[in-house]
Amino acid sequence: MSTFERYRRKPDPRVGREDQLAVRFTSEESLDDLRALAQEASFSDAGLAVVKFPTVTVLLVRWFRVNDDRPGDWEYLTVDLGSWLVYNPGYGSLYESDEANWRQFYDRVPE
Repeated sequence: MSTFERYRRKPDPRVGREDQLAVRFTSEESLDDLRALAQEASFSDAGLAVVKFPTVTVLLVRWFRVNDDRPGDWEYLTVDLGSWLVYNPGYGSLYESDEANWRQFYDRVPE
């Protein structure tokens, strides 16, 4: 069972307060939860790979996005070590957010 954390956008009169599901990429041990989260957004098997460069480690995410107005396609996303992989169920999309940006706009939803 995955351990997604649920977050809600902080109150802002200009935008809705939609929930987001997120997992922080902290190490290779977090891959099971990251894979499960990517699979929530993908209409085919999502794939993950940890890529280690000399100065930085990133997570490469491959997922299949289905669009309303055109055929679906494979998309790729990179997530820096320490950043968040986020699934927005309302838009059916994945994105990456660094810690400062994430905490600025979202609060954790208590279970």
